[in-house]
Amino acid sequence: MVVGVLVLYRFSILGYFFHDSLYVSPIPSTLSSKTLKNSEEFLDTLASTLKKKHIPYRSITYIQESIYKVSGEQGEVILFTSKKSLDEQISSLQLILSSLTIEGKHFSKIDLRFDKPVIVSK
Repeated sequence: MVVGVLVLYRFSILGYFFHDSLYVSPIPSTLSSKTLKNSEEFLDTLASTLKKKHIPYRSITYIQESIYKVSGEQGEVILFTSKKSLDEQISSLQLILSSLTIEGKHFSKIDLRFDKPVIVSK
């Protein structure tokens, strides 16, 4: 009888604590001012570097933490990250663009966030 009461008591306590699980998102709902400042700085640097290197674009959008989307004049998408060197990403982009131009190919998306850029053809 005592064992049954202890087991019932234990399950009632566990049920109380675990009946309504709470989900905590790993992504913060608001950006800190430091992150926002860094994202604005990266955005400005990205825009000026693209202009300096004569890479045409229509717009630059901050997507989420460390990811930036550059929309090309023909609807192409180029993804950058602030976690890698911007100079390396721009150099890779220039090499990819020149290779695609020489080959006469077009792309719909280039993702420079990874060690090996991902190119999606049209």
